[in-house]
Amino acid sequence: MKKRIFGINESDYVNEWFGLLKNNVTVLLFKKGRKMSVKAYTSYSESNVNRIDLPFNLRGGKITTVGPADHVLYTFCLFLLFPLLLLQDLIIFMTPTFFTTLIVPFLKIFGKKVYIVSIDPQLALYNTYQKRKSPVIGLYWRFSRFVELMAIRLADAVFVVSDYQMQDYKKYNKNIFLTTNGADLEAIEKIKPKRIF
Repeated sequence: MKKRIFGINESDYVNEWFGLLKNNVTVLLFKKGRKMSVKAYTSYSESNVNRIDLPFNLRGGKITTVGPADHVLYTFCLFLLFPLLLLQDLIIFMTPTFFTTLIVPFLKIFGKKVYIVSIDPQLALYNTYQKRKSPVIGLYWRFSRFVELMAIRLADAVFVVSDYQMQDYKKYNKNIFLTTNGADLEAIEKIKPKRIF
């Protein structure tokens, strides 16, 4: 019997992680619209993916495709779909953002299996806070980090794309798997640029 998998993918396109799974996956997405995210890979099939499109488009932020209002609306819809989530065998969260993982403690109360796929460290948010010294960004960073670590602790498995993330998360969860498909920020910073011409 195939597992029923539900994907939490705060975007308007199906992430390749879901497209590559063998089982049927149901993914909650924003309605395709004017702020459509860039699709990184187009060589995988989405025939195994069932889309649930929310009735609204991404609003975005000043410099981001997904803005604060999008995080709140998407997470609110997750709570509305909670009965559907309880029918699933596995719920997979694509992060960041970790705002959507606020629902994880409730899923764990009902014994649901939860995986976190962290495709990017939250360094950009932390660096923005350090650079601007804004109290608002500071509060958001602290809240985001609290939610992130809560989700990592409660997850049945965590998949990361860099050794930096693995070292950070292994203090909070023993079931961490390094599946590199992205850039390791620590390694990139050590690379010296070469002059081509």
